[in-house]
Order: sequence, then C-alpha cells, then structure tokens
Amino acid sequence: MARTIIEWDRERIIVARGSVEGTRTSFESVTVIELGEHRADAPEILDQLRKAVPSGGKSQSGVTLVLPRQTVSVHRIQLPSVPDGDLPDMVKLQASMRLSMPLDTVAMDFAPLPVISGSTTRDVLLVTAPQDQLQIMRRCLAACQLQISEIRVTAFCIANVAERAGLLSKGADATAVDVLVLMRKDFIEVTFTRGNGVIFSHSGASWTSPDSIERVVRGELTRARMAAADHLGDHRVGRFVLIGRTEDTAAVSDQIASRMDEAKPERIDPATLIGGDLPAGMSGTSLVAIAGALGAEKSTVATVDLANPRKPPIRRDYRRAKILGGTLAMVAIFAAGWMWREQQLKDLKNRAEIVQGQVNDLRDSLKLGGEDLETAERISSWMERDVNWLDEIRSLQLLMPGRDRMIVRSFQVGSKQNDGIGTIKIEGRAKSASDVELLGRKLTEAGYMVPPDKREQTQRDAAYPVEFTFTLTIPERSAVTQQS
Repeated sequence: MARTIIEWDRERIIVARGSVEGTRTSFESVTVIELGEHRADAPEILDQLRKAVPSGGKSQSGVTLVLPRQTVSVHRIQLPSVPDGDLPDMVKLQASMRLSMPLDTVAMDFAPLPVISGSTTRDVLLVTAPQDQLQIMRRCLAACQLQISEIRVTAFCIANVAERAGLLSKGADATAVDVLVLMRKDFIEVTFTRGNGVIFSHSGASWTSPDSIERVVRGELTRARMAAADHLGDHRVGRFVLIGRTEDTAAVSDQIASRMDEAKPERIDPATLIGGDLPAGMSGTSLVAIAGALGAEKSTVATVDLANPRKPPIRRDYRRAKILGGTLAMVAIFAAGWMWREQQLKDLKNRAEIVQGQVNDLRDSLKLGGEDLETAERISSWMERDVNWLDEIRSLQLLMPGRDRMIVRSFQVGSKQNDGIGTIKIEGRAKSASDVELLGRKLTEAGYMVPPDKREQTQRDAAYPVEFTFTLTIPERSAVTQQS
C-alpha cells in the first residue's frame, strides 16, 4: 500500500508517494517544492503542498516526515550495561545534563548501538530536533489537513536502504565499520554503521561542478573520519559504499581507498533500487532517504522516530495487586464465614420452627388431653356413683312446686353430648314466670347445673300460660341423698 513521505529541508520540500516491493522502492508520484525566499508557511508554499497531496483531508492517514542530517543534532552517549527497559530514563537523565538547551524545547529519541560482547558499557545515539521548527512543519501540514505520524532522520533511512540491498556487513565487529556515502547535489551525507546499527553520521556541502566531485568527497570523508575518531576511537573501514548517479560516483577514483583503510569503493546507482515516475532532471539519489523511510517498519536497523520516541515500559505495581489480593482474600474469607453463619442460623431457625411446631402440637395435645382427662374424671366420678334414676326423679319432685302452680309435660333422662355426663330434661308449664325462677333457684341450690331456662308466654293454656324447659346436669351427689 502506497504511503506519503515528506522530506523537509531548509531549501526545498519533497513530497513522494510510493511503496516497497522486495528490495526495490516504487514511487507513484514525486513533487519538489522549492522554498527559495518564501517561508515554509507562506500561502504560495501551502497551495503547492495541497496540490502535491490532493487526497489530503480528514480521511487521509498521517504522513511520515523525514529530516535531513543537517537539521538535527546527534550525540553519542555511553551508559552502563543496563537492560533495554532502563535506557529511556537513563538517556533522558544524561540528556538533561549534556544538552545546552532545556529538554522541553527539543524533540528527541535515541537508537541503541550494537552491544559489544564482554563490554561493561553500552552506547546510544541521541537525536534531537528543535521543537519550534517542528511546530512550523506541523502548522503547515495541519493547514493542508494532514498530520504527522512519524518523524524519521536521513542517516537511519540510508542504513535501511543499504540493509535492504544487502550492503551492510554481517556481525558486529568491535573495530570494523561500514561507511555509506550518499552523494547528492545539494549535500553529501556520510553514515557509519556497525552490523545493523548506525554508529555515527556526518553531513557536509556538495560539489558545485563535476570537476570538484572527487576533491569535495575526499574532504568530507576526511572530516567525517576525524569526527568519528573522537566518538568511536580507533576503528577501521571494512566496507566503503558510494551511493549516487553513475557519472558522479565514477568521478571518485579508487585512490580514495588510501583514506578508507584500503577499502575499495563500491559504487551503487540508486536506479537499481528506486523506480517509478520521477520528475524530469531528478535522479533517484534524492529519494534514497525517502525510500528508507518507506521500509523503516520492516528493517532490523535500530532507528529513531521523533514523533514517537522510545519510552520506558509500563511498570506494574504489584504491591497494589497484592494488597487488593489480600483484601479480596479477607473479603472472601469473611463472606464464607458470614455465609456459613447465615446457613447455621437458617438451620437453627428451621430446627427451632420444627421444635416449636412439635411443642405446639404437644401443647395442643396436652390441652386436649387435659380436657379429656377432666371430662373423663367427671364421667368416671359420675359413673361410679350409685345413681338411681327413680331417686333422682323423686328428688326433683320434692323440689317442684305443686300442680296448682306448675305441671310437667315431658321428663327425659340422657347424657351430655360432649362428655357423656347424665342429664335430665324437663319441659312444662307454670302459672307465672316467678314460679319458673323459683324452681331454677331451688335446683341450683340442690347442686344441679341449671342453664338459663327457656320460657315463653303462650295463650294456648290460660291456666298455665308460661312454658319452660330445663336441661339439668345431675350433681355428683343427690340433693335428696344429702338431705337424707
């Protein structure tokens, strides 16, 4: 899938859209915007930038920005041999002491250098860029409805292209280095690599005429070797690669090997690595860095991204997890204890209800039994008496008034429905209600249980107008017997 790459120099802006296929980079479109005397945020520049990226807009994905070596600063920092996770914090601490400007005024990232076996230290390349310049670029791109997703540096992009083409030496010899020279008409960039890591970078002026190519290249290589010696110490060149147009690299004779530890130059024409529809008069040399930015995510070369710098890994605070775990364990134990307690209470409550039901049943049974015993006792005491019904009737006859005041129409003997105690039912008529009341009092005094009498006034018998009914319970001892 094609991506948009923008290389932003002080003199011009190159907008390219392309993709990587194997070792070759193919470009769909390339636009060069010369800044000249205009500022980067001038209306004329913004119009050209919008035309160069016509598909820009809210749906456009972020673009990759490439900064030339001369617009950034590169510092080599030596650190103790620590794990990669500790590098971001240590680099930031070193940067705060070594940089001459506050950290919040620069964007920075670093690339770890290959670790030397047996070494007690390790080195990183710290790359910084002024934030004010990056803000100008962001504002210009925002005006074109574009956003920056990555910020790459040409030195690492050149190494990516060289690795893709198989130009980097294998291994990480502590003394041997590969020297990559990108010969552009606007500048010459020299990149030192060891294994698959960039260890030093140098940028210088380019030639003004074809006759001065070898002289200029020799001079920049000499300055680069001297500057590298201050950072790398003693080193030797194992491989020497010139990247540029065929006529430009041919202008550098093999005698230059004397300055590169007798390493003969290998001449690489970018046309073998880059293809597509290029503007007239533009060679692939100017697109080498952009081609390296396109394949940066697939390269094993440790690179930098000023928009997404390396950060220390998130350190999880397991103490809090332990505290939470302990708390949860206590809660679980408490919950288990509480549930056990609730279950025990529930079981005890159920048992209590069962026992209470049994008690109620026993109480009801006892109550019924008590009543039955009482009734049985009464029946027993009544049954054990020597009862003579004739005597009982005679006793009642003695209590009854004479026939001149009351007559008996019905006299029935029986037993109570519930407890079986003997009863006598008397139905009769009386001269007056007072006669009936007098009879009730006499019966009660004689020991009979006399319920309220039933009586009613009737006209059927004028001589005895009051009808009455007595249902008597026979007393334990006959009144007549007592009187006797």
